[in-house]
Amino acid sequence: MINFISSFIILLFILFTCITIQILTLYFYKRKTLAILEELFSIKPSLDLDKTLPQILAVIKKLFKPERCSIMLVDDTDKMLKIKIGDNISTTAMRKIKLNIDEGIAGKSLTLGQPVVVKDISKSKFYNRFFSSEKPVKKEKLIVLPLKIDDKNLGVVNLHFKPNTRFPLSYLDKMLLKLLSDYISRMLDGCYKYFDVVSDSMTKMYNHNYILKRLEEEIELAEKFQSKLSLIMIDIDHFKQINDKYGHQVGDKVILTISRIIKNTTRFSDIAGRYGGEEFCIILPNTKLTDAINVAQRLKNNISSEKILLQDKQQISVTCSFGVKEYEIGDTVEEFINKTDKLLYQAKLLGRDRICY
Repeated sequence: MINFISSFIILLFILFTCITIQILTLYFYKRKTLAILEELFSIKPSLDLDKTLPQILAVIKKLFKPERCSIMLVDDTDKMLKIKIGDNISTTAMRKIKLNIDEGIAGKSLTLGQPVVVKDISKSKFYNRFFSSEKPVKKEKLIVLPLKIDDKNLGVVNLHFKPNTRFPLSYLDKMLLKLLSDYISRMLDGCYKYFDVVSDSMTKMYNHNYILKRLEEEIELAEKFQSKLSLIMIDIDHFKQINDKYGHQVGDKVILTISRIIKNTTRFSDIAGRYGGEEFCIILPNTKLTDAINVAQRLKNNISSEKILLQDKQQISVTCSFGVKEYEIGDTVEEFINKTDKLLYQAKLLGRDRICY
């Protein structure tokens, strides 16, 4: 009888302990859920992608405290995953790395629609095949969160942690991460819908009106914080002759090629758009003239070295002329653009395929 009572008491104690642990676990996850929601709701409403992404990244860093993290989005032009913004990620990696939607760990996460955990990326065949050419892959834990709306793949969030970081993915952990990725996905979807309104339908770059709006905002910031601001105007050389000789389809291909090179060469913080026809414009916040000239030089080299393949397997090359100007305090949007445009016109007069500043 005594043994039975003792066993019963022990059983009650175990049951009570299990229930207590479950209650504490649920309480912990409730607090964690509220913390995630509180941080997500702190993001200032904006349909502008380049204003929303830095806020999302800041929230992710605050919530999870990763060693480094990045957000990769599907590029509309070539349907490849590319790093749009990152923390503690090299500029070279951000420009160079691009993946097929179904490739690697990111592809697995998007296919499953669930977070994927890699305990040690240095042992991952994919990581070693793709990244070891630059430098040895560090021993890190990786969590990849999918960003998608229904069946539409938007991108992924990559979270890198130290090897000894404890991050067990229980069912409730996965629910919280799913909540986070769903919320971010809906924010991004709203940004994309807004981008359709403010972008050029052919190149998927910002359109003329949006460039003017953003330039006005950047001028206000430059004057308020006494920061540097530069502008690059670009015009395709002999574009009319290209259209007349090869036809408008080739002309469109040239414009698309130039827009792709501009997107791949500029930083995330730069605002690049199609200003009109064969003319492009790049706003460079926090950038002095010498740095803007370096950007223009890289663009000039990348454009002139590009071979554009025609239907008959013939290849053509094109060049561009550049006007580069640093903002002068007191200038209006129109004055800033006119001064830069005059430098572009000067580059044309001097023989094209050059940079004037």
